[in-house]
Amino acid sequence: MLTSSIRSQIAASWNAFWAGGISNPLEDVKQIACLLFLKCLDNLHTLEENKARILKLKKMERRVFPEGKDPKPPIFLLREFVRRVTVVKSLKKTNCISLAEIDALLATLQLRTFRRGL
Repeated sequence: MLTSSIRSQIAASWNAFWAGGISNPLEDVKQIACLLFLKCLDNLHTLEENKARILKLKKMERRVFPEGKDPKPPIFLLREFVRRVTVVKSLKKTNCISLAEIDALLATLQLRTFRRGL
């Protein structure tokens, strides 16, 4: 059951979407859902890696991502990624800038992730 405080938080979120100039908040919800799904896959893979390391297994029992050696991104890309994630987290906490700028940051992170630039 939704309490009045939860309802008011939901209404405030939708109002923030519209006030930020986002005409279709569903697109942002889809983008965030995709990022959350990728994060869940990464968490599962990390969990399996840690399990194999702790149990001193030669292979992981359940592999999420295919085995292989991916080239490591240059350090400047890692620093940029960390900087952008920090910015997004601080924006979520303080709501200092518009949602359009947050959307642009998430879009560039998503683009770099899918292009394997990061």
